[in-house]
Amino acid sequence: MNEEYNKASDNDEISKDEETADGFYDDSDFSFEEVEPQSVIIPDTVENKEGKAASGIKLFCAVLTVIFIASCCVFIGYYIGNNKKNQGISPDQPSYQKPSSEMLSTSDIYAKVAPSVVGILIYNEGEEAAMSEASGVVYTSDGYIITNDHIYSSIPSAQFKIFTSDGAFYSAKYIAGDTRSDLAVLKITDKVELKAAEFADSELVASGDYVCAIGCPNGHNSKSTITFGIVSVPKVRITNTTNYASNLIQTDSAINPGNSGGVLVNANGQVIGITSSKVAQTEYEGIGYAIPTKTVRKIIGSLMEFGKVTNRAKLGITYRFYNDVMAKLSGVAVAGLEIDQVLPECQVFGKLSKGDIITHADGVKLTSDAVLLDMLEDSAPGDNLVLTVYRSYGTTDSITVKLIGDSGSSSYKVK
Repeated sequence: MNEEYNKASDNDEISKDEETADGFYDDSDFSFEEVEPQSVIIPDTVENKEGKAASGIKLFCAVLTVIFIASCCVFIGYYIGNNKKNQGISPDQPSYQKPSSEMLSTSDIYAKVAPSVVGILIYNEGEEAAMSEASGVVYTSDGYIITNDHIYSSIPSAQFKIFTSDGAFYSAKYIAGDTRSDLAVLKITDKVELKAAEFADSELVASGDYVCAIGCPNGHNSKSTITFGIVSVPKVRITNTTNYASNLIQTDSAINPGNSGGVLVNANGQVIGITSSKVAQTEYEGIGYAIPTKTVRKIIGSLMEFGKVTNRAKLGITYRFYNDVMAKLSGVAVAGLEIDQVLPECQVFGKLSKGDIITHADGVKLTSDAVLLDMLEDSAPGDNLVLTVYRSYGTTDSITVKLIGDSGSSSYKVK
C-alpha cells in the first residue's frame, strides 16, 4: 500500500497486566487443672496385634494420599505460574468475556463503556498547560490505564493527568510502553476504585460485526464521544512508523484526533481493540485501525509485570517478499522471503546469508510474509522454527533456528 498513515492522537493522524483474622482465642477467663495421666496397659492379644497392623496400614495410606495431593498442587501451581510468566499475563489482568448473542443499543453501549474510558492530558515537565491530549481505557479498577505509546513521543519527560467521565482529575505516572505494538501503561497514583472495561477475544471478531469507537477527541472540556460502524477486516497487517508490520482490526467507525488509546467495542460493549490510527488522505474515507485484544493481552501483561516486552519473538532478519508472479517478473529463482540482512545478535547469524530465500516455515509455504509473521506472533523466545531455504548458489537446505526475544523500546523520553 502506498497510502500515508497518521497516528490518531492529539495531533495524531499518522503514517503506514485480605486481611485475614489470626484466629486466636482469649483464654484469660478460663482456669485449667492439670490431671495426671493414667497408664493404661493393653494386653498384647492377637486382636490387638491385628488392630495395630490395620491402624498402621491406614496411617501409611493416609500419608501417601497427603503426599500425592500435595505433589499435585505443587505441579499445578508451577504449571499455571510458569504458563502465566511465559505468556506475560499478570495475575491482575481482567478475564476476557465471550460475546453474547444479545446486542445492546448504541446508547446502552455508551452507558456501559463510557465510565471506563478516560482522557489523558500530557504535560512537559514543569509546564502548567497540557501540550497534548489523548484517550485511554481503565484496565484494572485500581488505576492501571491502557493507551498508545505514541501519545508522548514528542514530549520529553512527559507528565500525565487523567480525567474520568464523572469529571474527576487524577495524577498518573508512566509505567512502560512499546513502540512496535504502540501500546503503553500508565498508573493513577491516587487511591481509586474505577470501573474496569470488559474485554473480549478479538479472535472471535468477523467482517461485518457492528462496532463502536469511544474516546475523548474533544479534550477535557467535553464528555467522551461514540461513533458507530462495522469491522471491515478483522486482521490486516499494516506497517507503522517503526517499520513493524502489526496485525490490526480495520473499521469504518470514525477515529478522530484525540481518539488514540480509546476503545473499539463490540455490540455487547466489550473491548475488542485499542484505537490507534487512521488513513489520512482526502481520497480515503472510513479506514481506521485498532490494536486487537489478542495483542493487548500479551503485551500489556508483560509491560505491567516486567516493564518491557519479554514474550515477543523474532527471527532477526530483514527481507523482501516475492510471490510467484513477482518472482518471475523480477528474475528471482523462487517465491518467498529473500534475505536482505541478518542481524548479528540472532540465532540465524551464520545460517542464513544475503540472497537466500526462505520458502517454507515448519513445512508451511510462505505465500506471503504474513504467514511467517503470524507464526512468530504465536511463538515465544527460545522456540524452534524449521526453515526451508533456497540458497543463492542454487541448493535447498532445511535448517532449525531458535527464535530470540524482541523486547523493543518505548517512545517515552527523559530529558
